[in-house]
Amino acid sequence: MLTALLARLSDATNRAMIDQAAIDFAFLNTKAARKRLVKFLSQVPKNRTDLLPHYSRLVATLNKYMPDIGTELVSILDEEFRYLQRKKNVVKELSEVRLKNIMFLSNLTKFRVVPAHVILHMFKVCLDDFSGTNVDNIALLLENCGRFLLRSDDTRERFATMLELMRRKQSMQHFDQRQTLLLENAYYQCNPPERAPIRVKERTPMELFIRHLIYDVLTKRTIDKVLKLIRKLDWADPAVVRALHKVFTKPWKMKYGSISFLAMLVYDLQRYHLEFSIGVVDQVLEDVRRGLEHNIYKLNQQRVATVKYLGEMYIYRLLSSSIVFDTLWSLVTFGHPEGRPLPRQPCPLDMPDDFFRIRLVCVLLDTCGMCFDRGTQRKKLDNFLTFFQYYVHCKEPLPMDVDFMLSDSMEAVRPKLTFAKSLEEAAVAVDEMINNAFQTGPADGEDSGEDSGDEEEEGLDEDKEEKEDKEEDEEDTDALDSPVNDDHVVFSGSTSHENLGPSEEADAEFAKELAKMVMDTSAESRKVDKKTALALWDSAVLPQGLRRKKGEEADGEGAAPEEEGMKFTVITRRGNKQQTRQLAVPTESPLAVYTRTAQMQDKVEQQHLKRLVLDYEQREEAEEWKGAW
Repeated sequence: MLTALLARLSDATNRAMIDQAAIDFAFLNTKAARKRLVKFLSQVPKNRTDLLPHYSRLVATLNKYMPDIGTELVSILDEEFRYLQRKKNVVKELSEVRLKNIMFLSNLTKFRVVPAHVILHMFKVCLDDFSGTNVDNIALLLENCGRFLLRSDDTRERFATMLELMRRKQSMQHFDQRQTLLLENAYYQCNPPERAPIRVKERTPMELFIRHLIYDVLTKRTIDKVLKLIRKLDWADPAVVRALHKVFTKPWKMKYGSISFLAMLVYDLQRYHLEFSIGVVDQVLEDVRRGLEHNIYKLNQQRVATVKYLGEMYIYRLLSSSIVFDTLWSLVTFGHPEGRPLPRQPCPLDMPDDFFRIRLVCVLLDTCGMCFDRGTQRKKLDNFLTFFQYYVHCKEPLPMDVDFMLSDSMEAVRPKLTFAKSLEEAAVAVDEMINNAFQTGPADGEDSGEDSGDEEEEGLDEDKEEKEDKEEDEEDTDALDSPVNDDHVVFSGSTSHENLGPSEEADAEFAKELAKMVMDTSAESRKVDKKTALALWDSAVLPQGLRRKKGEEADGEGAAPEEEGMKFTVITRRGNKQQTRQLAVPTESPLAVYTRTAQMQDKVEQQHLKRLVLDYEQREEAEEWKGAW
């Protein structure tokens, strides 16, 4: 049983196992067992100094009930110390033995197994011969039990006197750099200099509550709750707004995976506090710019979080794609002469062996690069990636972690992209890109709609619809000659630029033309009910060719003030014949007012539906990408 217990001691590396070993040994308590235990503890392998604190705990536990264990072990260690003092000229061979002896004595001292006078005597012996190996012994004693001796009531005065003597001898004697460093570290570890306590920044209860919401409570499940609580704050108080601004512009103080939730909060708050959201976006852009201007190493983690935050803001439509591309280009051109990096050319803000900007580009591409997969944005990203390859080859050979990060980012945004293998190949690709840009010029819509927000995006959509309408005009013009069996009457109206009011001549002309039109129409066409007539009244029913012809005629007749107003085109069909007549209706007549009101309501409703659809699709796409990545 005792043999098994001693065999387990070498694996007892925690308090629970040592305490259990002490209990087990108590059941085997005999004089022979105690001697065997003392012999085992005194023969600890010199390379297992990690066991000494645990063995000291075992001895301290048993020493209360078996005092001979501690006494005999201390006697053996004291005799070993004296032997090592006699062999102090043997430095290299006994260095590990000295280390084990001093550490074991120091740990037993902290458990009060070694008497105070014994350890102080050892310290004085080393201090009397303050040279060679004794310098290392004193340093070990100070590091392991010096603070205990200096803070204990029974040893404070004597040990403080010895420390002062050691400092005087150290100042008078000459030690090499290693010994001086050992003594300085050991002294300040046991007797650190007095310094003022670290002042904790005082925060108001409101600031603490806001920080608790963002840093502790904010998760995917609680984002709606956090939003409601933030909206309930007193936004009229400048102190509250200032505290919110500080929290929302420092994404590096929260978990990296929660930065997207912070951007989502900014997106939700912009509906109610637009100025606050704009201020947050401006501050984030300023932080990115300031990081490029200073390039301080200790701020790298903050810069990564800020760029990640910027990408999340684009996903939630807080900024346009042009800002993202401007940031990408700034990361690879800022600080270089004429905005173009040179191979292995030193740059104060972007040295050839500094790969941090590559990391920032990869973080931004990983965050929102997958959104640039169609239209002009895809072309812009392709151009940037062409230049980015040249920028990478201008650096020193990439470290393995940066190379893997770059490969993963390229695989995510452009899986089929072939990365340039040499600087020459990348430079040729950049030159071709620049030449093509000069020859072809900017693409249609590249500098407008898509990069300027929702209103400009709608403008692009309207331009596209107008182009499609022009293409349809030709088809509709050809279709006018097709045979139609039934007679139809179609009304179309357009408002002039100036409202001159109704006149007697216009009323008379309208009555005359209306009577003539009624006589020409067939009996079947007069059966059209009120709802059908109102539906046909919309100008969208008018064929594209006639709409274009009507617009040209309106432009040609715009100089005649007496004919301006709401113009209606009356279409009559009988068999294969089709005739059109222009009717000028005063803009203040009930018919014109109703038509104009209906057109405005339809346009507003279409714009509202378009905005809802765009918001829903982009929000769903962003959520899918976030769930996938």
